[in-house]
Amino acid sequence: MIFSFSGGFIKSQPVISETMDYLDFRGKSYSIHITRSPFGIVVNNYKNDIIEITGIIHETTVKGKLYTIKAHNITTERIDLSVADENSRYFSVVIFTQNNGLKISLSSSDKSVCKKIGFRFDTKISGHWYGGAVVKSHLWPLETNKLTVDPFYATSNQTSPVWYTSAGAGIFAETFSNLGYSFNDPVEGVFELYSKDDKRLDLEIIAGVDIRDAFNKLSEILGKPFVVPPSDYFVFPQFNTWIEFMSNVNQEGITRYVEEIRKNNFPSRLFIIDDKWTKKYGDPEFDLTKFPDPGKMISFLHEYNFKIALWITPFIEAEAKNFKYASDHNFLIMDPGQNKPYFTEWWNGTAAMVDLSNPEAYSWFLGLLENLRDKYGVDGFKLDAGDAEYLDKPFSSYGSITTNEYTDLFAGLGKYFEANELRVSWRTQSLGLIQRLRDKAPTWSAIDGLNSLIPHALTSSLLGYVFVCPDMIGGGLDSGFKTKGYKFDEELFVRWTEASALMPMMQFSVAPWRLKKENIAICRKYSDLHVSLGDYIYSLAEKAKIDGSPIVRPLFFEFPSDETAFHIHDEFMLGERFLVAPVLQQGAVSRKVYLPESTWIDFWTGKIFHGGQSIEYPAPLEILPVFIRVE
Repeated sequence: MIFSFSGGFIKSQPVISETMDYLDFRGKSYSIHITRSPFGIVVNNYKNDIIEITGIIHETTVKGKLYTIKAHNITTERIDLSVADENSRYFSVVIFTQNNGLKISLSSSDKSVCKKIGFRFDTKISGHWYGGAVVKSHLWPLETNKLTVDPFYATSNQTSPVWYTSAGAGIFAETFSNLGYSFNDPVEGVFELYSKDDKRLDLEIIAGVDIRDAFNKLSEILGKPFVVPPSDYFVFPQFNTWIEFMSNVNQEGITRYVEEIRKNNFPSRLFIIDDKWTKKYGDPEFDLTKFPDPGKMISFLHEYNFKIALWITPFIEAEAKNFKYASDHNFLIMDPGQNKPYFTEWWNGTAAMVDLSNPEAYSWFLGLLENLRDKYGVDGFKLDAGDAEYLDKPFSSYGSITTNEYTDLFAGLGKYFEANELRVSWRTQSLGLIQRLRDKAPTWSAIDGLNSLIPHALTSSLLGYVFVCPDMIGGGLDSGFKTKGYKFDEELFVRWTEASALMPMMQFSVAPWRLKKENIAICRKYSDLHVSLGDYIYSLAEKAKIDGSPIVRPLFFEFPSDETAFHIHDEFMLGERFLVAPVLQQGAVSRKVYLPESTWIDFWTGKIFHGGQSIEYPAPLEILPVFIRVE
């Protein structure tokens, strides 16, 4: 139900009222309605109810009714509640009121560590839901799917404990502990959010006028990027060695590859040398059998106006030269049960991990990277494999950090270098790093192929990682290219190029000159289109530093009162001006495009369309549907 408090109420003066059945707080921009039996909390933004808490999770979901047995310390700034279930389990719920919303803290009455501690929310009252883990965001909007993410931690791709609702709520879990969340599992119409192996769960709940207002207010808490990467990384397409070379990367091959980039007239200013440039993981030095003269190679790349980034991980193999030094100086994450270095299994074997919570170890590891800059002129690093999942067994560290804190410490190395790229974070929104979508399969799949590109990029933006780089054009998951029967799909590659062209950045690995002549021309056309819009894209990046607004954004970000826009996951806005609707279906030569209420100009023909409708738009292989919004 909707609770309205407009009659005779001066919103600038917070008011508390209490009866036997409920307790109400009425502030300037929102109200809180707390029911005693059963226990419940509803937040209203004076337009509609935006969030409803209906239950508590403790170890397992608390079943049966919950009762507010005591409300005390009641002021317009703080409300303390004691809540009990039918089995006389007691919980403490403390609400702190703020200008833009409330903080709410939940713990068991004895303050003990709980396997699970959290809340249940009614999804229906809040409209549509977005956020959490990027790799699950193709399930768009979230409440329309059955989904469980447990554990929820910084792994696979961008993550942050942040969710938004179309009604205007923002939710932020203020923790570096591992979480869990679910939609419609085990209960239909319910969002469950809980902390794992923790004493409490602290949430910030934003009461926005709409979802865009909630984003703006929450970005003040998460932090806007304090720096913008160099303009060349936005303006020009990037090239990466991974799929073109895989583990066979070498100096001679890179030289030829770069010469072909220029020969085929593909503009680029950033070149990333991916995995297998070293002999051993943990020894960040060029393998001289593959790179006989690294200095000469990097000078050559610089002469071609490329900045250079090298792929790096936090792992140190036992066979690496640096392992003994790191072990002797207590620079490694430890196995607490055996008092020896902690080893983890990752996709390239078994390795120890640098203890980045130790300031001396951090300085040492950073020094290894800075040495490559000083010795050869390397401009930065692609930071990979700092995932929390590699600390999924008991471990000990100098700083007694959580797995998510480790991920962010590793990601933070990027701030020391002009060129940086990473694919996983928990709370690094303010660092202004380049966030790459994780490796995608060379398929049309909605889960991890081309059709996942847009919802994943949009969710990364909503989480506050606004400098998003889509994965390598055509896919960056090497196993997909090695699958038995795999055949290179030129149509997929061209459509992927088009889908990336109006993203903040675009990145090639498979050489586009491998395609047929006419398809090379299409890829070059969209590389050139990206460059032609580079100044506009970079202006959006600079604006993000000021107000946190994303570069690529869902349609609902610009049209928050348009119900249809909340369901559109295959179109996006580039800033406030361009609506982009890539063709994502194999064999398609047209697609349905939804145009929200406005006036739109076809980018290619100049034809004017009136919004508030869907149109069938012809889109042969060489056409990317793009529309310009008329102010």
